[in-house]
Amino acid sequence: MSTADELEAIRALKARYFRLMDTKDWRAWRQVFADDVVGVVDNAVSTNGADGAPGPTWTGVDELVSSVRAAIEECTTVHHGHT
Repeated sequence: MSTADELEAIRALKARYFRLMDTKDWRAWRQVFADDVVGVVDNAVSTNGADGAPGPTWTGVDELVSSVRAAIEECTTVHHGHT
């Protein structure tokens, strides 16, 4: 696979991640991740450094999907990914 093909695959995966999250297709969204994924929220990033405390951490794809689903299931979301 060429570098251009690899970059396009990354772009497609990122777009799929956002689309599946926004359409709440949790079964398909789960497939974006490895089973042993570890998700970490960095509060310093989301608060522009005002809160350096660690945010939640999820271990395993089922825990990650369950937590994100519980947080945004009833929300209308529109994610944008910029490359």
